[in-house]
Amino acid sequence: MIERIKLLMESKDLSLSQFADMIQIQRSSLSHVMNGRNKPSLDFILKILACYPEINTDWLLFGKGDMDNVPNLFSTSDEEQVDESINDYISENKSLKEENESLLELNRQKDAELMAALSNSEELKSDISHLKQTCDALEQELEEKSKKLAEEKIPEPEKVVNTEIKTEVRQIKQVLLVYDDGDLEAYDHKNQL
Repeated sequence: MIERIKLLMESKDLSLSQFADMIQIQRSSLSHVMNGRNKPSLDFILKILACYPEINTDWLLFGKGDMDNVPNLFSTSDEEQVDESINDYISENKSLKEENESLLELNRQKDAELMAALSNSEELKSDISHLKQTCDALEQELEEKSKKLAEEKIPEPEKVVNTEIKTEVRQIKQVLLVYDDGDLEAYDHKNQL
């Protein structure tokens, strides 16, 4: 229909502004229709037909017939034809309205899903922040314990004096270290166990 409106404007040698003024609609409304942002309303079409009665309604609405068609205004068949065209247009608009409502409902559902996902994301961020704080606290505690252990003096082992002199030579087979936290480490003369 937009192409046919453009043809009508060209045939009357009118700009968008002039055409909007002629059919008594806002220039922005005409611009929205011509750019495909909005569909022409019934009021919009009726204003075109009122301003240009010589335009064939079927041509304007459906592209049927010639542009110029001066009907007999007192003919019942023409009135019926106009009524039928208008009814077809209204029916088409109803189906478009239902489709738009369906799309709006789908958009609402998608918005709800997006909000739920965003909420989950915020909960995950909170969990991650809590875990990071816990890790930081554990690292700090580990550092403090390490410093404390480093500061503690390890007592010198008591010297054991062997009063007996044995002639046989003994070799160390294994050394066992016992730590204050209960851990053990064993070493042999070749490798660490």
